Amino acid sequence: MTRRPFGKSGPATWILLLVMGGSLLAAMLKQSPPLSSTGENGPTRILEERVQELGTFEVATSHFIISDPSYSQEIVDQGLGLRVNGVMQGLWNGYSLQRRFSDIPHRLFASELLFLNASQSDPHALTWKETGQIGVDAGTAGIFMEEAFQQFSLVPEHWSLPEIPEQYLKLMNLTQEQYAASLGWSDYVLSKVGASEAVLIEDIGLLSSAGYGDGAYSVFCARDEQGRLLGVKIIFIDAEGNG
Repeated sequence: MTRRPFGKSGPATWILLLVMGGSLLAAMLKQSPPLSSTGENGPTRILEERVQELGTFEVATSHFIISDPSYSQEIVDQGLGLRVNGVMQGLWNGYSLQRRFSDIPHRLFASELLFLNASQSDPHALTWKETGQIGVDAGTAGIFMEEAFQQFSLVPEHWSLPEIPEQYLKLMNLTQEQYAASLGWSDYVLSKVGASEAVLIEDIGLLSSAGYGDGAYSVFCARDEQGRLLGVKIIFIDAEGNG
């Protein structure tokens, strides 16, 4: 599975596809087998592994939304995204694990996205439990503050929203102004990350390209004995090259 680059219409093209067919992927999530990178020369080997520190910011929310940023709140609640509660407030650190595999040696892939409460220094010391799966249609996924998700008011004023072709607006039954209010946040967030990249967007969350591209990916959470959320990670590609 290869990551599909944006065309001339940018992220709006993917948003249009979601409006028209998001429920199809929701029905497929539990049926999607992992994509294996095993080649003719045997199992895939990791040639290189890097951990990128994305930064730290203050988390004041009690809920995260884990989702493709092009999804609306309604699509998240259809089962394409996840909401997790009990977030331990305070400082959180973001990390991206990137891997280079033997069968595609020319490229680093964003393999995991990790968000960890600053009270925890070693993610391997935590007990991780799979919480569910998310769908990805725009080659990108993230861990977002619930209050910041799809909030166009958080987009900087100096950021210029791309002009959306009139035929797309007609299909979505939106004016340019309505598009900016309802879908402009997605365009802004998607513009912040490229292939094999991950970023922290202050007051919004973490964002990463999604491994090999579109599909369904597992989300894991770690909690303390009181049930407070200490960490969240999305696994795009595992150590065997499956994603």
